[in-house]
Amino acid sequence: MNNHLVLICSGTYRIGLVEKISELILQHKGNVVESRLVRLGGKFAMLMLIVVKEEAYPSLEKAMHRQQNEQFKVTITQTQPLISEKYKGWLPQHRPKHAFLRPIGIYRC
Repeated sequence: MNNHLVLICSGTYRIGLVEKISELILQHKGNVVESRLVRLGGKFAMLMLIVVKEEAYPSLEKAMHRQQNEQFKVTITQTQPLISEKYKGWLPQHRPKHAFLRPIGIYRC
């Protein structure tokens, strides 16, 4: 079974940090589903949604927390699978092309 995790890393940026975190995820057979990276006021923040096998989660968590120091913090939170996974195999509703051309919510004042 897969664990869905939100990984938050924040603190002082150092060269190669994103690469190192990504390598740790790959070493534990994880997959980055989404990520956001930002510099705010001289600090760096990285937010990732990752998926990792249940048996690899404890070692990944330990490896991530070893990256912490007083200038860099790591938080890992378990989350639920994506809604699209929940409905895997379902087909989207098909609408005729002209249905998308009708204006919705436009009113005359």
